[in-house]
Amino acid sequence: MILDPITEEFGWSKTTFTYATSFGTILAGIVAIFIGSALDKYGGRWILTLSVFVLGISFILLAIIENYIQFFIVLIINRIMTMGIIALATQVIVSKWFIVKRARAVAYSGLGIMLGNSATPLYVAYVSDVYNWRIALTISGIVVFVVSLLPVMLIIRRQPEDMGLLPDGLPIVENNDSLKTSSNVEISFNRKQVLKQPNFYCLVVAFSLLFVVGPGLCFHLISYLDTQGIERNQGAIVMAIWSFSGAIGAFVSGFIAEKIGTRRAIVGTFIINSLTIFLILLVNNFYIAIIWAIVQGILSAGLFNTLYQLIFAEYYGRNSLGSIRGMIWPVQMTTNAFGPLFGSIMFDQTQSYYYMWVVFGFLMLISAAATYFAKPPKV
Repeated sequence: MILDPITEEFGWSKTTFTYATSFGTILAGIVAIFIGSALDKYGGRWILTLSVFVLGISFILLAIIENYIQFFIVLIINRIMTMGIIALATQVIVSKWFIVKRARAVAYSGLGIMLGNSATPLYVAYVSDVYNWRIALTISGIVVFVVSLLPVMLIIRRQPEDMGLLPDGLPIVENNDSLKTSSNVEISFNRKQVLKQPNFYCLVVAFSLLFVVGPGLCFHLISYLDTQGIERNQGAIVMAIWSFSGAIGAFVSGFIAEKIGTRRAIVGTFIINSLTIFLILLVNNFYIAIIWAIVQGILSAGLFNTLYQLIFAEYYGRNSLGSIRGMIWPVQMTTNAFGPLFGSIMFDQTQSYYYMWVVFGFLMLISAAATYFAKPPKV
C-alpha cells in the first residue's frame, strides 16, 4: 500500500525498501523466543498493551521520516511489534481458552483479523491518493490507539483458570466428573517432548514455506496488479476484497476442521492455494482480479489464518503452547522476511513478477506434502 509511494518519493528500489522489512522480521522472530515463554507464564495482557502502544507510535514516526536510516530503524521496531509479539500473542491466547470449541473460537478471531485487514488497504490507499502516504500512516497510528489499545488493556486475561473457569467456559467444581471430560482435559507436550516428534518438523517445513508465500503475496500484490494495468486504487480494492473474502474463509474454516479434521483441511488448502497462485498469472484486468481475490481469499487465505493455529494446539496441547510457538517463530519469521525480499529481487532483476509466482506455487505443493506426512503425535 505504501511501497510504491515511498520508493517513488525517495528514489529507492523495491529491494532497498524490503531490506528493512526483512531485517525487522528476522529480529521479530528472535524476540518471539522470549515472548512465547512469557506468554505461558504471565499471559498476554500487558505484553500486548505495551506492544500495541509502541506500534501506534511507530506508525506516527514513519510518517515523519526524512532518510533511509530513520526509515530502517522505525520500520524494524514496527515489525518487531507486529510480527514478533502481537501476531504470536493473539494466536496463542485464544487457543489457551478453548479445547472442544477451539476450532470455532479461532475461526471467530480470524474473522475479526481478516475484516480488519480488508478495511486497512482501503482507507490507507484512499488517504494516500487524496493527501499523501505520510497522513495515511499517521491515521494508521491513531487507529491503532483507538481500536486496539483500550480493549487489550481491559479485557485480556492469561487463562480461564485465573478466572475460576475451565477451558470452554466451564466452571471449576471440586470432585465433579466434569473435570475429567475431554472438554477441559487434554494432553500437553513441553518443548523437549515436541522436539522428539517427527510431525513437528514436517509442520515447521510446511508453515515456514507458507510464511514465504503469504507475506510475499500481500507485499507485492498491488504492485503486481499495477504491472498488469490495474491502477493502485483498484489494486487496494482487490486487496480489500481478498481480505474480506478471507474473513468468510476464516469463519467457515473452524467448522471445516471439525468436520474433516484439521490436517486434511490444511493439505487441501495448500493444494488450492498453489492453484490460485498459478492462476494469478492470468489476471489482466480489474474484474478478473476481483474474481481471483474472492476465490483465493475464501478458499485459501482465510482458511490458513485459522487452520495453522489449530494444528499446533491440537497436536501439542495448550500448557506450553506459547513456548512451542515461540521456538519455531524465528524460523517462520526468517522465511516471512524472505518472501517479500525474494519478490523484490526478482522484480528488480527481471522487471516482472512471473518467476515469483511460479516459485510460490510450487512451494505450496511442497507444504501440502509435508503436512500430509505430519501424522498426529502418539501419546
